[in-house]
Amino acid sequence: MIRILLWPKGLAEVVELDGMHTALIATVSTPPGSTIRGTIEGGTQNYIVKVRGCRKQDDSTDENPRFRIEGRFVNLSRAAKARLEKG
Repeated sequence: MIRILLWPKGLAEVVELDGMHTALIATVSTPPGSTIRGTIEGGTQNYIVKVRGCRKQDDSTDENPRFRIEGRFVNLSRAAKARLEKG
């Protein structure tokens, strides 16, 4: 599973990838219409996701918050997309 370090804080895991669309499970929430940025752990490539929706997960707790974020990648190069698909 691919982990993305979010800026300025937070962590997300890619759980779905369909072309330019994605679903992430993240430790932070973000409103629809916002943009989140991050890098793959150990990498330097920046990833930008335009958020379509965000929903708190049923297994979320105060100590371990979990949010499902759905959106689409912005300015995703072929190399960056290949890196995501490779896992």
